[in-house]
Amino acid sequence: MENNLSLTLDALASSGVVISTEQKAAFTVSIPLKKAEAGLKSLSLFGKIASLNGKDYFVAEGKGKAYYFDNKLVAETKFFYTQDCVKWLDLNTVDEETAKRCDTIHTTMSGDPSKVYTVTEPAPKAETAEEAPAEEGAEPAEEPEEPAEVSFEYTELQRLQTMIQNIKKDTSIAPKGAYITTGDNDLILNKAFAGLEYPDKLESYVLSGETKTLLEDLPGSWSLHYDAFASTAIVRSLLWPGHAFYYSGESNSWGALYSGAGMKNTEFIFMR
Repeated sequence: MENNLSLTLDALASSGVVISTEQKAAFTVSIPLKKAEAGLKSLSLFGKIASLNGKDYFVAEGKGKAYYFDNKLVAETKFFYTQDCVKWLDLNTVDEETAKRCDTIHTTMSGDPSKVYTVTEPAPKAETAEEAPAEEGAEPAEEPEEPAEVSFEYTELQRLQTMIQNIKKDTSIAPKGAYITTGDNDLILNKAFAGLEYPDKLESYVLSGETKTLLEDLPGSWSLHYDAFASTAIVRSLLWPGHAFYYSGESNSWGALYSGAGMKNTEFIFMR
């Protein structure tokens, strides 16, 4: 199910997830065009990563066919970014080593996609082969100097992709029972889903592709506020401040957006 951008923004405005009228108008045109161009089943606004120069990164998530991997249902996912809300560009995937090193960078994004960050690590120790015994009277051979550290360079776009993947991994949730899998392992909306009986409970929401509810997730990592008058639940991630999800019992709709610096709450363990 694609996020209805208008409904999502209206529901999450109180959580600080807001965009300008001009940006919203641009997205209503550019997102459907990109979806058709890329041949995707769905394309929704994922959120915004703030930058120092004001040219924030807006990210959209596109989904194709779902499949099983490591006993989990995974949908083919592609990410795109834009800074002008009109032209969407591909965000290429990064390998595990790149992601690990990008995670060590803790500065706010600059807003310049071409910016290069340098990550330094201690140089790996070279394996030393056994030396032949020196001849009597010969001077001992000098050991070659090893570099104290090695450097790796990564672009801001590689950092952006790493941030988005990390946020998605920890915050992709859905109402329990809202989706089902078909015989060919395609993840589709459950047309029989009539809504949540207890929208004010964390156990009514599951991590996408899993059966584990938010109550069974990392203790204290989610907060839920339910407005009985509006029949709307707002679920916020305390692990990723800036991520919010809504569920409306009145319209039986839901959606999520992220708006922040892309930084994980490393002090979360002390808040529990």
